[in-house]
Amino acid sequence: MAKNLVIVESPSKTKTIQGILGSDYKVVASKGHIRELAKSRTENDIKLPITRNEKNAHISIPGVQKKGKKFIPRWAANDDDSKKTIATLKKEVKHSDTVFLATDPDREGEAIAWHIVDALKLDVSTTKRVVFNQITKNAVETAFENSKQIDDYLVEAYKARAIQDKVWGFMMSQTLWPTIKRNLSAGRVQSPTLGEIDKKEKEIESFVPEEYWNIDSKFEINDKSDPLQISLKKIIDSDQTINVDSRELKTETESMLHVDALKESKFSVTSIITKERRLNPPQPLRTSTLQQQAFRRFRFNSSRTMSLAQQLYQGIDLGSREGQVGLITYMRTDSNNLSNEVISDISDFVTRKFSKSYLHVRQAKNNVQGAQEAHEAIRPTYISQTPESLRDKLEPDQFKLYQLIWNNTVASQMAAAKYDRTTFEITAKAPDSDLKYVFSFSGDVLKFDGFRKIIADQDSNDEIPDLKLDQALKCIEVLSEQRFTKPPARYNEASLVNFMESVGIGRPSTYASTIKTLIDKKYIERKTGALQITPLGTVVSEFLHEHYSDLMSYEFTAQMEKQLDEIAQGGTELQSVLNSSYDPFVANVVNVYENAERVDSKRLLVFTGEPCPQCGKELTRKEDYNYLFDGCSDYPNCTYTQKITTGSMCPDCEDKPELWINEESGKIHINKYMGSFFYGCSNYHKNEKGVSDGCTFSSGQLPLEYPKNKCPDCGYILVLSGRGGSSVRCKNKNYRIPEESRCGFSVRKSDFIFDQDDGDTE
Repeated sequence: MAKNLVIVESPSKTKTIQGILGSDYKVVASKGHIRELAKSRTENDIKLPITRNEKNAHISIPGVQKKGKKFIPRWAANDDDSKKTIATLKKEVKHSDTVFLATDPDREGEAIAWHIVDALKLDVSTTKRVVFNQITKNAVETAFENSKQIDDYLVEAYKARAIQDKVWGFMMSQTLWPTIKRNLSAGRVQSPTLGEIDKKEKEIESFVPEEYWNIDSKFEINDKSDPLQISLKKIIDSDQTINVDSRELKTETESMLHVDALKESKFSVTSIITKERRLNPPQPLRTSTLQQQAFRRFRFNSSRTMSLAQQLYQGIDLGSREGQVGLITYMRTDSNNLSNEVISDISDFVTRKFSKSYLHVRQAKNNVQGAQEAHEAIRPTYISQTPESLRDKLEPDQFKLYQLIWNNTVASQMAAAKYDRTTFEITAKAPDSDLKYVFSFSGDVLKFDGFRKIIADQDSNDEIPDLKLDQALKCIEVLSEQRFTKPPARYNEASLVNFMESVGIGRPSTYASTIKTLIDKKYIERKTGALQITPLGTVVSEFLHEHYSDLMSYEFTAQMEKQLDEIAQGGTELQSVLNSSYDPFVANVVNVYENAERVDSKRLLVFTGEPCPQCGKELTRKEDYNYLFDGCSDYPNCTYTQKITTGSMCPDCEDKPELWINEESGKIHINKYMGSFFYGCSNYHKNEKGVSDGCTFSSGQLPLEYPKNKCPDCGYILVLSGRGGSSVRCKNKNYRIPEESRCGFSVRKSDFIFDQDDGDTE
């Protein structure tokens, strides 16, 4: 039996690290945190007196006690899995001489290591803490040779955050329950993030579009078949200049006057200027930019990106002698830095692969306040492991993310791309007028690709027309187009993460979880790639802004993050940070709880826009534990409800007339089970023994309207699959039948011909 016990966080890491350390070590996992603040209440926990509904009532905050000016956390294993893990670790420790704690290299990892020491009552002086930023043989062995003790400052910062989030968040959440609805939550990070989404939505709602007009002219260029269309930029008069490209041309009448004048004007090339344009490579990726780029490139949400990055970090089985190998460095970082060793490896690779002219060594500059400069950016563990060399070893999404990380890392040390940018100016002089019209456009010609060798330009080079200075041009058509200003765009996950980082809300480890919490609480929802606030989210945001304006401000939240960083660096004491705002905050909470008016429940309704068949009032979208349905907004006066149908009939009921009982039978509805939605047949039913005696058809993906749209290969029902419903595939993939009998039909949605009567059935 191994005398050296290594405890890591994730079971997925154990195989990789075990393979590196060998048989003298035994690697086990804590499965994340083994303890958290206790959920059970005791007499000594913090109590806030409230008198809203009954005498001597109070809010009790489980897991945190307060004696004088001192906050005392109570830690506990709050579930059976954690208790089992602690018991297992205790057994392993008994049979080991030395314990190594190899949890993640951040504040949370340090906290997990401390919890293990405290819960297992280990000797701090003999228990060794090892930290590595990448799971490679060299990095792991070096970490074990240079073990240290747990960083008490990082642990104190973790405790401060945990207590702060519990006390502040718990108190605010409790005031939401009697005023809005139960089981709502508020928090130090999630609430100002929600407030920003709400602010954006109100900007969109209050937006008033403004009319403006664009003017383009088409020119015949040297007898080319395709005319050159160029936009009007300026209209210059003797006493004013109208900037058309700045939307200063406001009315149709004004636009048509200029169109008529242009039709009578003569055009000539009055300026040709060519300048070099340099395009620098992107910086290495940090957590926020990884999430942003993954969303923009692949439409991965933040949780998906971090899950894939975790897999790449923890190790991928490469087969042969390599075994399980960690492919990237730690993925929770706010640094753009690269180590000198990695920069040297990239330099060798670029020089060998291309030439020395493609190399430009640089160290990225961090633009993030409070970034941990000692940390590295997210990068490949080995530059020699190119994406193409690993294509067959990775799942498609893993490959996409690895390629993104590898490309950005290598490109960051390459030369800038160089272009010749030529700007043409075409001028028209109106007859019998002082008006002068200026058209201009630019085009780039690549003369040195630089980092574009690695990251190809998605846009093709502009075609540069063969024009000469003072050349007369023939205008063959003048076009005028009415346009309207557009409202600001809603946040998507990429732009929201960028905003959170820019104002100091949260940290790399919390961006994805914050967005997930807001979605899970139904404060926001994903719609066509954007994050849109729900009626519930609007009500919660407005309530918090009204009663907790300080906490909802970005400055307040960012200051809290700064204080936590100061604790982590030993510059500030935990108790002083917690006490600095506790008393006034408590007074505010008690006042809100006692005096805040209950929100009108109708503000929480989601209206469908359809009338109730019974009373004519508008239907609303509702859900309970097992169902999603539409119900009358005048409930309880009107009790009408209806299931939500997809418009598709069930393919499995088509040949079973005994199941066709009424007009609703055999339709596919949206159903809900254990909090998850799926599409299921209306004939689904279980008898008293829990055995299905009806139709069991179900699908996790949206079915196309059946039988109007059928699989062209087997005639079964089709569903939308892929991210955003980008593909159409046959549902007949029952793995209980022989493989040769399954249907493998699958095409891109854009290539599928929908039923002509109804078109796209989404």
